[in-house]
Amino acid sequence: HTGDLFDSRDPSLPDLNRCIDILERLREADIRFYGIVGNHERKMDDQYLDLINKTRTAERLDRNPQLVNGEVALYGIDAVTKPAWHAEDFELEEPSENAYTILCMHQLLQPPVPELFAEHPLDDVFERVNIDLDALALGDYHETEGAVRDGTKVWYAGSTERCSKGETAPRTVSMLEVEDGSLTRREKELDTRDFLHIDITFTEGDGYEYAEDVVDRFDVEGKVVSVELEGESTNVTSRDVREVVISRGAA
Repeated sequence: HTGDLFDSRDPSLPDLNRCIDILERLREADIRFYGIVGNHERKMDDQYLDLINKTRTAERLDRNPQLVNGEVALYGIDAVTKPAWHAEDFELEEPSENAYTILCMHQLLQPPVPELFAEHPLDDVFERVNIDLDALALGDYHETEGAVRDGTKVWYAGSTERCSKGETAPRTVSMLEVEDGSLTRREKELDTRDFLHIDITFTEGDGYEYAEDVVDRFDVEGKVVSVELEGESTNVTSRDVREVVISRGAA
């Protein structure tokens, strides 16, 4: 997992418990979970990933290789702030001989990120990492993007859930298979929440019942709903409309 396991720097206790419950299912299936810390969840000192590690359901990647199946060396560098980028040490411990090396980072790099959204050039990483990388798995960018740079495969799996109404492309995870020193990556599409946009245009005299009537024209059950209010002034507040939508089962 390439960062932002939580969207918040201070996830609630119920969210933390649900996360551990999900990771426990992986542990019971003998599937190890490795992760790094993203910019959203990053704290100044101990990280939530360290706390989860104490439950033995997750392991935090670092600059020392985690060897998987005796042939894949996994590394991790947590999200680096823009002011600290040029001073950051990217040196990694040498892997065992013939290991396939994958570094996980949480940065906006170009390519694969379009230049408009990128914070740093991808070549910065290759110039400052002291070992040959076979692959670079990235987090922070919500869309699925990939590139190949000097023989190294680089990709963003994207977010596992739609985080805004502007994100319309399918959400995916990347399934990796390493065999004989060669990586095959395929994308698995995820079942995500539906998003629904509702416009409520008030005319003179329209009130709470009118807002209810408009909302009831739509099936909002389990969906993320965005409502835009416009038209004449009314005593109906945005909070009133939110309560109507939530009472109908919106997510």
